[in-house]
Amino acid sequence: MLAVAACTTASQPGSTTTTTLAGASSPEDALTALFDAVGRGEYQDTAVLTFDDQLALLVSLEGYDSADTASMLTDGLPDSVRDSFWESFAAGFLTFSEEDLSGVLIGESEEFSVEGKGFATVAVALRESGSSGNWIARRDSQGRWRLDLFATFGPSFASPLREWVAELGSDPDSEMARGALADQRASLLAALQAQPFGPIGSETMAEVDRLLVES
Repeated sequence: MLAVAACTTASQPGSTTTTTLAGASSPEDALTALFDAVGRGEYQDTAVLTFDDQLALLVSLEGYDSADTASMLTDGLPDSVRDSFWESFAAGFLTFSEEDLSGVLIGESEEFSVEGKGFATVAVALRESGSSGNWIARRDSQGRWRLDLFATFGPSFASPLREWVAELGSDPDSEMARGALADQRASLLAALQAQPFGPIGSETMAEVDRLLVES
């Protein structure tokens, strides 16, 4: 449900946003700040709490060509793209959970590492329904914590990502996009290790394995 809610956008690249010091001092603080920003509709505040390369790859599944993807990877995400992504996320969250983001409860985190990178699962539950799962944060290059979209939702996108990669050409923009996806290896492995929303089915596991090989 959350994966579907988080991947709908129709905006095209335009003006960009420059980020400063990113992340939070703990995984819990990163998710708390993220939900707060999205709940207030201050979508640009999420820029310091996620990884732009991951968001660029996910929104590219909505029909962007390799040149658009390369532009977002090089120049940063346009404000309109970031706004559209998180606005759709907030709306989808409410539709599927029947609770808004103010109903999200952030629990404790548990750190682990994959291929030398630091990750942490963070317990997340809905106030009314009691539904729960684990979202995954990752340390950035400055040692700060941000939500890792690929570690949290990656398995849900393995199949469309494989289809997207298969349609890329051999030009420099396409190679840049492939490289950015290959850089998500540790996050995808973290998703397989932590299985944030419960056991991953064999079919989905196979899709992730193939994506790891093909990217």
